Amino acid sequence: MAKHLKNIGLRFIAAICLLLGFITILTPIPTGIFFLAIGLAMILMTSKRAVIFVRKFRRKYPKIDNLLHNVEYQLPEKLANTLRRTRLRTY
Repeated sequence: MAKHLKNIGLRFIAAICLLLGFITILTPIPTGIFFLAIGLAMILMTSKRAVIFVRKFRRKYPKIDNLLHNVEYQLPEKLANTLRRTRLRTY
């Protein structure tokens, strides 16, 4: 039960971050990408389907992949590790 409530809480906070990211992405203050990355990482922490979707999205859009790769280094370690799980595997 506690884990279920934690997932609901994380998804709610993620939705707020994504909304803030979409609102501020075109403003002169460059916080939109940061909020989008935080919201995405929180969703990825709670959903395996989202991990698969983001991995496919990163494969299809290399520019977005590079952007997420660069943002990983600015996020806190736990959120950055979550985004790293969606990286394309290059050998």
